[in-house]
Amino acid sequence: MDLDYSAWANQVLLEPCSALTAEELARDLGASHRSVLETLRHIYYTERVWVRRLRENAMPPMREVGWTNAARKRWRRMRRWWRQ
Repeated sequence: MDLDYSAWANQVLLEPCSALTAEELARDLGASHRSVLETLRHIYYTERVWVRRLRENAMPPMREVGWTNAARKRWRRMRRWWRQ
């Protein structure tokens, strides 16, 4: 995930939205998330979920993991998992 791109894209999205009135933000547009505000809320909470997942499942640096036989086996299992 390119975090710089994500931050840039969010800013590009939020800048024009900051000029909208409360009524414009809340207006039902008939889209999947109904309004601009609900769409922004969806994006925000989705990013929070991904940040939490990435932090909770962060891999330690390879020098800490080492390149043991166990690490090689786990790597092979992961490749098989991706192919399923």
